[in-house]
Amino acid sequence: MSTETERAAIKALIQGADPLSLVHDYERWTNEPQTYVALFQRPELPKSPLRGWVFGPESYQDVLATQQSFAALTVWKVRFIYALQDATASEKAAWEIVRAVQALFRSQPTLGGACWSTRPTVGPDKGRPGLSVTSFSKVQMGPALCHLADCRLVTQSWVSAAA
Repeated sequence: MSTETERAAIKALIQGADPLSLVHDYERWTNEPQTYVALFQRPELPKSPLRGWVFGPESYQDVLATQQSFAALTVWKVRFIYALQDATASEKAAWEIVRAVQALFRSQPTLGGACWSTRPTVGPDKGRPGLSVTSFSKVQMGPALCHLADCRLVTQSWVSAAA
């Protein structure tokens, strides 16, 4: 089980739960504001509201579980960006999209076999099930004010202490 296998599985799950959003499996950036905004807009719908996901590893640690093995824990920072539109009550829609993605992660605790579990049995996140929303706020992205959901996902794999 590798970071790239986990990354691909996370991306596939998000795309499965939210097929209308763009999903980036690494931090995106450009110094051009309009180019950056375009990273969260479907190219075939250039006038569509901003809507996208960005995720990547935030930290990694090994936790000794027994003399023969340790748990390899990767913490993933997952962010959802959704254009704020008062007329459509976008806050409610954004929250429901995040909850739908969260539900899919809870139903797939091994990310389809990409990791041992997204429900850590050791470490500081012990017992945290799947994708957790750590904050739900707003962020200015170029000309658009957007909802921003910061989420946390911890993947756990087992590694032999002899490896």
